[in-house]
Amino acid sequence: MELKFDKEQLLLYLKSFYTLTHMRIVLFDNQSKEICSYPEEDSPFCKIVQNGLCLKEKCMESNRLSFAECKKNSRIAIYHCHASLVEATAVLKNRGVVLGYVMIGQSSDIKDKDERFQTMKKFFAQRNIDMEKYKKEIQAIRYKNDEQFKSAALILEALINYLSQENYISMNKNQFVQEINEYIERHLAKKIEVDDLCKRFGYGRTKLYELANMSLHMSVSRYINLIKMEKAKTLLLDNRFKIVDVADMVGYSDLNYFSKAFKKMIGFTPSDYRKKNA
Repeated sequence: MELKFDKEQLLLYLKSFYTLTHMRIVLFDNQSKEICSYPEEDSPFCKIVQNGLCLKEKCMESNRLSFAECKKNSRIAIYHCHASLVEATAVLKNRGVVLGYVMIGQSSDIKDKDERFQTMKKFFAQRNIDMEKYKKEIQAIRYKNDEQFKSAALILEALINYLSQENYISMNKNQFVQEINEYIERHLAKKIEVDDLCKRFGYGRTKLYELANMSLHMSVSRYINLIKMEKAKTLLLDNRFKIVDVADMVGYSDLNYFSKAFKKMIGFTPSDYRKKNA
């Protein structure tokens, strides 16, 4: 999915985040391609791992696994990468569509520099790599305790929500996507079928599916449900509406079916989501 973003503004916020946390922060698109970062270059140790030790593919694989985890669970993933550094990844969404990911880290949770070196030395010895000549770079890795890292992850979560809301990063929507969004929003209270969209746009099913795959990277039906559930999430925050009313407002006449569909997509039942965000 092609993205549009205000790189100047993004870098301003990334730099501010780094100034507060001293953790490198990187934005990726939904194909795991780096968009921008601050600092621009990896830490000296990560440069060694990727280039000097020829483990760049391992780094990329570690990234992809973390992206998959936070996408699946819809929450920040905190983990140790393949090189035993602490990192965190968060998913960046717009209308429920995954635009990309934000990563922070390249830190260590071992405070004592000598202990850190010995631990890393043993870790890489499993790959028959002698880390003695990289002792200086290992000891230079920034230490972050558990509380510091979790606090940074919380700030990261607020930051990505702000970036999305302010459209500093968003889908580069073509006319098809703009019109399909407008149609769905106008007919939220109805059950929208693929044939309805075919009739609206004058496309056959095959053409509609082709455009959806190119522009949305998902089926039309799933995209319709995503928008409906995102609207339902907003409505559930308003206690004036009963859950059955929310179901009706997003086109579900059967409350049980709505509850099952909501839980499948959001991870919580409507009532649990309301309690969680009360």
